Amino acid sequence: MSLGSHIAPESVVRCGKCYSPLPAEACNRSDATRCPSCGTAQMAWVFPAAQRPHEAGRSGRTLLGEDQASCFYHPNKQASVPCDRCGRFLCDLCDVRVGQHHYCPQCLDQPAQGMVDLQNSRVLYDKICLSVAILPLALGVFPSLLGAPAAVVLCFIFWRRPPSMLGGSGARRLLALVLGAVQIFCWTWYFYVLAGS
Repeated sequence: MSLGSHIAPESVVRCGKCYSPLPAEACNRSDATRCPSCGTAQMAWVFPAAQRPHEAGRSGRTLLGEDQASCFYHPNKQASVPCDRCGRFLCDLCDVRVGQHHYCPQCLDQPAQGMVDLQNSRVLYDKICLSVAILPLALGVFPSLLGAPAAVVLCFIFWRRPPSMLGGSGARRLLALVLGAVQIFCWTWYFYVLAGS
């Protein structure tokens, strides 16, 4: 099934077999529904934005006189807003809205301080914890003597940090904590047996 570029919600999602439009109530259900045309069972999960009416593209207004401000990137287009970071005048075509802010394409390519609404990357702390727990084992037994406590400490330090841009269950962090604790237990048992002999 594919997403179309139509305005009505029922025409956004189409049947994967006959390509007929599916009704809006057939989307985002936990059970399969039948296509009204061919009767094939369909399950369609659609982002909410796909069911909103599409806005027509903004091409920018043509500059009519010398008393109007022009766009920094398109001198023949009338400026509508300034960039919130660099102050350049932007036409409707160049204006990139992020939340309540307006940015030009150049500022969007080079995010800096003050652009709090824009987040295009995040450190994956749960993967760091798991790597610190597993990598020393791959290098040999003795590096885990330092890696295991480091993994446990990092798990507690990064416990409240989000695992990714999309959230997550924290299963990697929990696995790293368990692996680190098991390695610490094994080393403690090893030294206890070594001291007893």
